[in-house]
Amino acid sequence: MGPDRDQLRDEILEEAMSLPPGDRRVFVKRICMSDEELEAEVLRLLELHDDMQSGFLECPPASEVTEPLADGSRLERYQIESVIGRGGMAIVYRAKDTIAARLVALKLISTSFLDQREVQRRFLIELGTMQRVHHENIVSVYDSGEHEGQPFIVMELLNGEDLGRAIKSGNCGGIAARVKIARQIAAALSHVHAAGILHRDVKPSNVFLEDSGLVKLMDFGVSRLLEPGVSHGSTFAGTLQYMAPERVSGAPATRATDIYSFGVLLYELFAGSTAAASMAALLEEGIGGSISVEALESAGLPSAIIQIIIDATSKDPAARPSSCAKLETQLAVVSAGSAR
Repeated sequence: MGPDRDQLRDEILEEAMSLPPGDRRVFVKRICMSDEELEAEVLRLLELHDDMQSGFLECPPASEVTEPLADGSRLERYQIESVIGRGGMAIVYRAKDTIAARLVALKLISTSFLDQREVQRRFLIELGTMQRVHHENIVSVYDSGEHEGQPFIVMELLNGEDLGRAIKSGNCGGIAARVKIARQIAAALSHVHAAGILHRDVKPSNVFLEDSGLVKLMDFGVSRLLEPGVSHGSTFAGTLQYMAPERVSGAPATRATDIYSFGVLLYELFAGSTAAASMAALLEEGIGGSISVEALESAGLPSAIIQIIIDATSKDPAARPSSCAKLETQLAVVSAGSAR
């Protein structure tokens, strides 16, 4: 295998390993299509992984590999108060900016991944992207730096919960409240696209609902600049469940692929459930399969909302709304109608 093919193999392997064991072979067979050699190589590595019963190519939780900073300790001008989040690549702290006299969220990359170029690359992408966009519906970055060789980002501290949890717990309110949430996400994406950036991982867990009602788009770790003539990343950048069908076929990311992901998010927001019963079902039915409107109709949604979701999740990118600004306008019309 050449370097490009090795990268593709590793990407498929990493994605397969993130799935439940029963879904992996179905996923690999579908993604590899008729490439039997690639399929056999990925399956062989999966078997090796299972035999070893270790995290081959997986990122273990940061809590298992890095001791968090002690409460009350200092990181330059920031005084650590507590851990508020842990992930495979970083720990997020609630901290006090002793100069600006405000509370912040400080994201510090885990020491175990400092020698992994991909983790550092994604961290720097997130930093660079977030520093380019300024909008009330996008999480703000205040500062960045390095602590004993560990890069960190300082962001605004959010209070509330992510949209994924809010949907599961039924905390999104009625139709009017959900339309308001959707409009704010559309506004954020419209601003991102206008700045020449693709998000590439639009999903409920990357949207935060503040207690104040303000919605924040976050996590730009796989975003890309819209540069003419440049292929925008690997096939599997993003999350499979929200991925546009043309991306799985190898087509480059575009604004239309972000719009498709937003359409799947809208389905979950208004239906209160995921568009696919399971990953295995998603793969068997086909990535980007037609969205079922039964759950939307059962929820008593206005036909205008159902049509917006159908249009945004069209298999044909050209049939989707031309921009998130247009989606925001359509949602505003729905909002005005529901207010009467």
